[in-house]
Amino acid sequence: MRRRPSGDPLEPLVRWRAVVALLLIAAATLLGAATARAELITQSFFGYAGGPALAADGRVAVGERLGNGRVRVMAFVPSTRVVTAIAQYPALEDPRTYSMVTLTGTGGTVAARYDVFAAPADADAEQATPSLLHTRTETLLPAPARLATCERPGAAFSPLEAAGGDRFVATIGDDCASRAAVRIRTAEGMLTIPAAPGTLGITELRATGPMVSWVEFAPAAGPLRTLVIARARSGEVLLRTTLDSFPYQIGLGADGTVAFNMLSDAASCTLRVVSATAPAQRGLPLPPGLCPHVQFGTGTLAIAGGRIVYRSSGPQGLGYAVSDLQGNAHQLAEIGLTMQSSPVAFDGRTAFVVRQDCTADRLLAISADLIGDGPPQRQCTIRRAASRSRLRVARDGHLRIDLRCAAGCRGELRLVEQRRGGRERLIDSTGFVGDPGRVALRPQIARWARARAGCRGGLRVAAVVFLHGERRRGLGFYRLVSRSRCRRTGGPGFKAPLPAPRP
Repeated sequence: MRRRPSGDPLEPLVRWRAVVALLLIAAATLLGAATARAELITQSFFGYAGGPALAADGRVAVGERLGNGRVRVMAFVPSTRVVTAIAQYPALEDPRTYSMVTLTGTGGTVAARYDVFAAPADADAEQATPSLLHTRTETLLPAPARLATCERPGAAFSPLEAAGGDRFVATIGDDCASRAAVRIRTAEGMLTIPAAPGTLGITELRATGPMVSWVEFAPAAGPLRTLVIARARSGEVLLRTTLDSFPYQIGLGADGTVAFNMLSDAASCTLRVVSATAPAQRGLPLPPGLCPHVQFGTGTLAIAGGRIVYRSSGPQGLGYAVSDLQGNAHQLAEIGLTMQSSPVAFDGRTAFVVRQDCTADRLLAISADLIGDGPPQRQCTIRRAASRSRLRVARDGHLRIDLRCAAGCRGELRLVEQRRGGRERLIDSTGFVGDPGRVALRPQIARWARARAGCRGGLRVAAVVFLHGERRRGLGFYRLVSRSRCRRTGGPGFKAPLPAPRP
């Protein structure tokens, strides 16, 4: 075989192509790694309710709303997207009721609490309080089992809590009245861990690995709060430490380490850390711009593998941050969120978080090593795309309304006829989801409204919109005209405005 001379003019080209190929391979590898660290698992237009939570087999459980109060809980295998339905909650008949699903799970038993509330008569009143109609707790993974049920307790919050760890589930409030003990259920039976004498109640129940923790509150004459850490299956209390303020964003690690915020530390940009092996509470100073956000609720802080994922706030807005136990922190990528925060599930390497975008809720799997640049989320704005207010109803009863959404939008548009005293009657409602830009809607007008629009001067209607998770907004008035025969009677009576659409 003849060798190519060393001075072959094609040799530099061959070398250059080899270098380009290597660079492309390297770039593809880096991009693939980045994609693998921040993946979209699934998304929902209606939105997620409850979770995400981690099961012992690595599946991620999350509740999805399906409209009219229906909720289904799905379990995803992150690597394959294989999905299994593990629970279903039914639609609600009364339009003034709504449901809430809370999922807990940090790599062991996944537990759920299902609450049904009656909305207050005046939801916009400053002291408006919902009334709890039904609440129950149950395990979903590895196997479904009912734990406790309370009917019509009438309170604003459920008396029940449930949290699962390694082959156990812990509960409080099982008798629907007392919260003075923690009950541990295992395959071998039930164990009760009583609170300290004089305790008024227990709250903030957490369970991870073999550990369980909670917060006891006592009369004002005694300590304000006491944090307790125990071994679940034996009931051995490992630590009781007094807290000088109200804790929020509490997370429990499998080694018994607890990380939490205190209202008294809100201005100092610190987390607190305590464990059975290091019982003295210590502050964990965090970088400016990554301060803990005052956010109450289960699951907004998770600790695993010596790292903490927590809800953060700073000059660039809200999101989540990751810190080690020395305070070296950075923003978690791709989750600049709205005020409606998601719980976070964390296994020490990957954080599973729901990002609420203008067009959908998205369940993401994000590497804790991936550093976010922290761009603020665009506001989900909506407005009329045209200034004209006179709209003609087509022969089939439809008309076209153009809206403009800068960052996309989803929700419901209602056309209503209004009277004095805030009374109104619905002409039509239509759900929508739209990409950034112009969104064209085609509501269908009821026959009685078409007949009213056929009269001289047409029919004046108000356009109101409910964006996902937000209150009612007004978009002004339209004048509807049609070729229908004029008739000024008919149609439903005028009543108080209907509540926001139930997801």
